[in-house]
Amino acid sequence: MRTVVFLNPSAGTPKHPHLAVGRRRIAAALGEAGLEADVRLVDGCEVAAAVEGAVAAGTLRSAATVLIGTDTPLAVLPRGTFNHFAKDIGVPLALRAAIAAIATGHATTVDVGEVNGHIFLNNSAVGAYPRLVAHREAVRRRFGLPKWPAVAYGFVRALTQPPRLRLFLDLDDEIVSLSTWFVLVSNNRYRMRRLGYARRAGMTRGELGVYATLGPNRPRATAAFARMLAGRPPKDDVLETTSHGFRLASSAPELLVSLDGELVRLVPPLLFRVRPRALTVIAPSPERHRRFVSRRS
Repeated sequence: MRTVVFLNPSAGTPKHPHLAVGRRRIAAALGEAGLEADVRLVDGCEVAAAVEGAVAAGTLRSAATVLIGTDTPLAVLPRGTFNHFAKDIGVPLALRAAIAAIATGHATTVDVGEVNGHIFLNNSAVGAYPRLVAHREAVRRRFGLPKWPAVAYGFVRALTQPPRLRLFLDLDDEIVSLSTWFVLVSNNRYRMRRLGYARRAGMTRGELGVYATLGPNRPRATAAFARMLAGRPPKDDVLETTSHGFRLASSAPELLVSLDGELVRLVPPLLFRVRPRALTVIAPSPERHRRFVSRRS
């Protein structure tokens, strides 16, 4: 089985000084699993074009965008920062275990989310979280900070200069007026458990999770925003619901929107929808997935 692997050197943790070593390590592990490997280093902005070339002859979201609607499956190596998508389709986090799961896995289909024609695999957001990402990337470019110090800086800036958004949520023919700091839309609903363990129970339920902070003042809004980022259960200062598709309106000429951590500016209204089973992925065999879930629980 011939496998093309695209490594985005800017994704995940700070750039490793020996990328060539990591590239050879991945190629060797794939070879040991019986996969003929072509491992390529590709910057995030070039992932889509690179994947188009490979299909015809990054980032995970860019690769998925190209592969939607094709018969070519997406296999995920969890080498990023959080690896939410890999975890939720059952891929182990250790490199060799992940490669073994891919080599013995099977093709299956999962849902993707979409907003104004842009897809997302994990979540999309407006408000404080896109502002956090913008501050993080600005300080990384200016000062060359590693990712986690830059995240901390972005978090503080987002909370000290919070965006107060006036939005209108058209959900199942009911208009909900929101004065909020933060709206998050997830591809399938999150199960909010203990700190840091927000996971999705399934990737084929054909639904979006919708979450928005409702705190009337800064302390409550800050607490709600921090709790949602940490994956903790929402309280009465958070709107939580599900939808197959909805419309988010604003009087602003444009909104800064995050798509799996990437930023775009979109003209409202934002039209969110789920695309059921639109993406083919390589997932671990059911038996291997059950063992992985039991260890994770």
